[in-house]
Amino acid sequence: MNNNVSRVTDGEKAILRKVEEAKLDFALDLVRLIEASGLTQQELAEKAGVKAPYISRVLRGDENLTIASMVKIANAAEAKLNIHLSNVDCTVRWLEMYDAASRQLQHMEDVARTWARSDARNGKTFEVSFKAANEYYETESAAA
Repeated sequence: MNNNVSRVTDGEKAILRKVEEAKLDFALDLVRLIEASGLTQQELAEKAGVKAPYISRVLRGDENLTIASMVKIANAAEAKLNIHLSNVDCTVRWLEMYDAASRQLQHMEDVARTWARSDARNGKTFEVSFKAANEYYETESAAA
């Protein structure tokens, strides 16, 4: 028996799995953006200043990305890279607000963020906070 064979621990396997999940999450989001914009992989590569095979590897989850390369690709797709850390016990769901210029939506988002921070300390979910913010805003609008 060869004792020089390196063994991957369960902890290392868990980290590798999470790395693969993160790469695939990025790839799936990028596919969604490409399809929505009508860009081809070649056009995205040109805008990002990279070669098309690189984009293909990214979309397959086969490329080990740096934050800089993720930002570069996101910019080329006219998107913004968001990185978020959460407690391991939390389920994270993203909410995209398309009408950022709207003061009403911005106000709702600000209230939801404030409540989400305080609710997180109390173990409540963001969805509850956003619903409460929406009801708050509707009440405030009706009173005006």
